[in-house]
This record gives sequence, C-alpha cells and structure tokens, in this order.
Amino acid sequence: NGKYLLVCDKGTDTVLVYSVTEKLNLVNSYKFPDESAPRHLVFADNKHLYLNLEISSELASMEFDTKTGGLTLLDKISTLDNSYRGHNEPAEIRLHPNGRFIYVNNRGEDTIAWYSIDEKAKLTRIGAVKLAKSIHPGLASRSFAFDSTGQYLVSADRPDNKVKVYNVNADTGVLDFVSDFTLPQPAFIVFAEN
Repeated sequence: NGKYLLVCDKGTDTVLVYSVTEKLNLVNSYKFPDESAPRHLVFADNKHLYLNLEISSELASMEFDTKTGGLTLLDKISTLDNSYRGHNEPAEIRLHPNGRFIYVNNRGEDTIAWYSIDEKAKLTRIGAVKLAKSIHPGLASRSFAFDSTGQYLVSADRPDNKVKVYNVNADTGVLDFVSDFTLPQPAFIVFAEN
C-alpha cells in the first residue's frame, strides 16, 4: 500500500517493518529462530506475504497487518524434497501471476521447486525441476522470473551456462522444459514490459 517498507535481515533472523514518511521509522518486526536467515520476500496482496529462509531452507507464509505493520506466521515448510540431505541455500522467490503458486530455487538441491497456496496461505510442495549441479555452493541458479502472462518461467542456470525457458501450467503449477540458449554465467533474469 506504499506505507511500509519490509526488510529481510539475514544476520539477525528478523523481518523489519518501517513506516515510510519523510524518514523511515521502525514500527514492527518479526524474529525467526536463530540460523533461519530470511532472504527474499514477495507480497501476494496487501494482506499476505511469502519469504524464504536461507540457512534453514524453509518457505514461510505470513499475514501482514496494514494498520500496525505487524506480521503473523501462518505456515512454514522445508523448501527441500524429503530425501535430500545435503547443504542448501534457497535464493529467489517468485509468486505466479495467478497467485496460486509460489516458486523457490534451491542452491544445493539444485532445483526450482513450486508450492500450492490454499485460501489460508497454507503451503504444499508440489514438485521441482532439476537444474545443473553446482560445483561450488551458492553458484547454482540464482534468479528466475515469469513473463507478464505467467505462461513462461525463465531461469538463469549459471553452472550450466544456459538460460532455460519453462512452460507453466496455470492449473497445476507444473514446469515443463521448452528450450534453452547458451549464455556465459547468467546471474539475473528480469522482463522489460512495454
């Protein structure tokens, strides 16, 4: 609504809420357990937001109070498949334009995973696509974005030196590989809309 600025502070495991006036004033905060490391967040509307927790490899849904700037945790789940046991750091988080699915890339598991969102903001992991294996931690795909229609997701798969394009099923959230092209160490994806 333009009245608040939210900041993920990985070092203190806190999301800070500032009111936006002539100067920023801290009005609220939400502290996650130590070693959670909130990294990125995205608003679904003025009431709900979703964020990834980098060190704990979790995805959280929260309710945002537009009057007080308060945050309430609604759900928190692992970003990983139950069988994965290695090191992992989720990076990017994107909400599909239809608002029914949230996507997170996992650096370590080397996937883009997607989750359904129900009417109470409960999260359920639906599936994932495998990306190139990263030789060094943190070098896996860092960025992806949807085109404005939500029909395509484009990923910068850095270890594979490719930009990959997936078709998005708007009913199920499933990603299907369409094509790719070579680009040395792609790191960020953004669409310039007319």
